[in-house]
This record gives sequence, structure tokens and C-alpha cells, in this order.
Amino acid sequence: MTFNILMMVSFVISLMITYIFGRFLWGFFIPPLAIILFFLGLGIYHEAPGAGLGMGIGMAYYIGLASGVGTLLGVAIKKWFWTRRKN
Repeated sequence: MTFNILMMVSFVISLMITYIFGRFLWGFFIPPLAIILFFLGLGIYHEAPGAGLGMGIGMAYYIGLASGVGTLLGVAIKKWFWTRRKN
């Protein structure tokens, strides 16, 4: 359940970053990087940085898929609105 929530949050964050700021790479890389750093921080706090890094990388793979979809959708929506406003 928590994993699905993280994927939805990642999707929405990357969609908003791409649509509002127009930064494709920011929208793609920020959510997975945040997950990796979060779990690395938890691992360091619990004196197991290797486990935290492994868990963060494992979750960041799927979060990256969700943020990639959100980023591509943000680009498509932005281009669609731009062409619609132009005509």
C-alpha cells in the first residue's frame, strides 16, 4: 500500500515539475533521487547504510518508472496546451 502511494506521489510531483517549471530532467530525476536519499538516511540512522542504500535503489527503480510516465505526460500536456493556445 505504501509503495503504491509513493508511486502516485512520484507521478504527480514529476508531472507538476515538468508542467509548471518546464524542466524535463528535474521531473525525471528528483523523485527517485529523493527516495534513494531518504532510505540512505534511514539506513545511516539505524547504523545500516548498505541496507538503506539497497532498499532505496530497489524502490527508486519503480519510482523512476512512475516519474518517467509523469514527466512524459507533463511534456505532452504542455505541448498540447501550447499548440492549442497558438491556434
